[in-house]
Amino acid sequence: MNGKFERQLTVEEFKKLKDSFKKAKLFDMDDEYPTMVADLPSISLLQTKKGKTKCVRGNEKMPDAWEHSADLMQEIYKNGEWKLLEKYPDDAPNPRTQKEDANIYEEIIIEPVAGVSLPQWFRTMAPYGIRLINRISADLNLWLITYDLDHNEPKLMLDIIKNDPAIKSAEFNKRIEPRDH
Repeated sequence: MNGKFERQLTVEEFKKLKDSFKKAKLFDMDDEYPTMVADLPSISLLQTKKGKTKCVRGNEKMPDAWEHSADLMQEIYKNGEWKLLEKYPDDAPNPRTQKEDANIYEEIIIEPVAGVSLPQWFRTMAPYGIRLINRISADLNLWLITYDLDHNEPKLMLDIIKNDPAIKSAEFNKRIEPRDH
């Protein structure tokens, strides 16, 4: 599926998922379970509870409760009616080589919510390979970040950050050209 989709869970699906995440105790797990196999696809499970988000990423040799939650998410994904919200182009350019577009897809400007601990936020987002590039403005609380492009699609990454309760705003950085006077 190429794009941004949504669907409403049934009451039964939501209860099963909630129980599964409760049993998994994601907040007690390590953030990442690395593997020695470089090409294995990974799965990230995110849970937000009381304003805090925990992401656990892995692909093999995961705790049984995590495996159960991941399997349940796959089952829900496969068995539902999904509504397309935004179609991503099938021939989307590689963000690393895209020059015509003003967006710099590998860089995102974020404005955290006042009082958010950025070091803690970066630890939470580590499974996405999010790293700080630079502080853009102390007065406006704007920060330039990057992320792991090999494992994260740019528009989906931007959506994840925009929907994070710790982030007030987020947008791709833009290329600019100097004006001629």
